Amino acid sequence: MFTASALSDRLAWHTLRHVHDPDSSTPPFTYTDGLAQRPGRAYELAVSGLGYWLANSVLTSAAEQLADDCLDPAEGLALDRVLNGCPVRLRLAQGDIPLPGIAADTRVWQVLTPDKWGRFPGDRHYAQSAGPQPLL
Repeated sequence: MFTASALSDRLAWHTLRHVHDPDSSTPPFTYTDGLAQRPGRAYELAVSGLGYWLANSVLTSAAEQLADDCLDPAEGLALDRVLNGCPVRLRLAQGDIPLPGIAADTRVWQVLTPDKWGRFPGDRHYAQSAGPQPLL
């Protein structure tokens, strides 16, 4: 597991945890640790299947847009300032994935990135060839 401190200058009290075993066929996943500590923001964000630098950018931008726009995460919420003008979509993580350092009752919102046709994991005809993003 790789941990980086400070998502951004504006969200400096958070860390980013990247979990990847290069000897496994399991895609990596990355999540925030510390967003849920803010008053009124009892959630963390996560992505799956993305390399560290892209995951860092996506999570940082999503956290900043949610904070800047005073938005609460919601199922299917589209964020438009995360991925170079392409919208990303939020999804409440359903799986029982252990996230070290995160309380078991903390809501985790997965940030889904689209394929080149704008379809998301779970959508019909989503192109897995762009890189699988297992649904958490």
